[in-house]
Amino acid sequence: DVIHRSFTSGDKVDGKALDRSRDIATAIYFDDDQKLKVYLGTGPPWSKSEIQRRLLEAVELNSLKCLDVLCKKYESEEFSMEEDVVLFYRRYGLSFWPLNERPKETALHVLASKLTSTNAIEVLKRKRKFLTDFSDVPDSHGSTPLLLAIKCNNIEVINELLRAKPDVNKRNRHNESPLHVAALNDHDHIIREILKTYSEPGERTNLLEIMKNIDGKGNSILYSASQSGMTKILNLIMEYDWWKDCLEQQKKSKEQDWKSVVCNVCAAGCVCEGLAKITCLERQKKSKEQNWKLFVCNVCAAGFEGPAKIICLERQKKSNEQDWKSFVCNVCAAGCEGLAKIILQEDSGLPLKWEEEVTPLMRAAEANKQEIVRLIFDIKADRDLFTNCDKDGRNVFHYAVKNPKVLKFFLDQFEKVGVTMFL
Repeated sequence: DVIHRSFTSGDKVDGKALDRSRDIATAIYFDDDQKLKVYLGTGPPWSKSEIQRRLLEAVELNSLKCLDVLCKKYESEEFSMEEDVVLFYRRYGLSFWPLNERPKETALHVLASKLTSTNAIEVLKRKRKFLTDFSDVPDSHGSTPLLLAIKCNNIEVINELLRAKPDVNKRNRHNESPLHVAALNDHDHIIREILKTYSEPGERTNLLEIMKNIDGKGNSILYSASQSGMTKILNLIMEYDWWKDCLEQQKKSKEQDWKSVVCNVCAAGCVCEGLAKITCLERQKKSKEQNWKLFVCNVCAAGFEGPAKIICLERQKKSNEQDWKSFVCNVCAAGCEGLAKIILQEDSGLPLKWEEEVTPLMRAAEANKQEIVRLIFDIKADRDLFTNCDKDGRNVFHYAVKNPKVLKFFLDQFEKVGVTMFL
């Protein structure tokens, strides 16, 4: 095992060389930089392969003093990135991962995937040559250090790697790229750092082209960002005004991918009005009537204020009065405060327009949605809220009887509006 890991193919192995290799490994294990310096200054010269392998070991073991010594040794050598780069299996840990399935890596790959790499990155920052030279070198599976750092959300390492301006679109064998993975995980802080790094006009133009085909399959960043179910990247796209270009590209994608973007933007609750309106409303209105109704219902059930305002209200208000009233009641019973606020602010008298019917206030009281109950009174407190009865003669107090907090709120409001009535 030591021979396999300590010598590259073609090296002649003898007893003395093997002992020396073990002694060097021991020095790194115990972070004995003085002993390591002795081995660097005596005996046969170190090969470029061995320098790289020992750097990887020092990072694995967090042997910071030895890492500093090895970085100096690396800087003293002439390296060709085309001819001298060698990849290695990690020596420690990962025993659960079969050797033939693991990638061969560099020290920076190990650093990128270690969550306790803050001190090691400080050493490499002081000796930047190795960090700069190897920042874009892929492992045997095609993953760059930046890609691994983004997967681990390893911010310190990401920031230092970006200073070397690596390729943010370099793909591994699974078709993953740094920019793509950041978008999938809604890491807006990483995208912002990339934008800060690649700030020249030509670099920004190139980034936009990458974002328009971020997965290499014709899908834009809208598709990847919406898959996370979160909104930070979507809002960032709106902030930088890329959505028009990305949207035009996305419209050219497969019909199924386009539908996925529409649904995911709404499911994420994206409050970007322009994005929601264009991705959802203009396209979805052209669908079958049944699909449109299902689309409207799903957005409303999720209670997403931005898309709901644009997609639901304008369309729903055109329905017959009974359907509209049912819609309003369901929103209040579900506790969708944002959507309820929009509806009630547009027509403050709406809760009073029920005659011998179950009102939105009754539905909210029965469902114990205290925030909706308060909202209705905040917008317009009126005696008719108490006097309205359903077809069985029941008023809001009957609906609130199982919910003491709502009932107490009604009693307080009842006194304020000065209602005289028999309960």
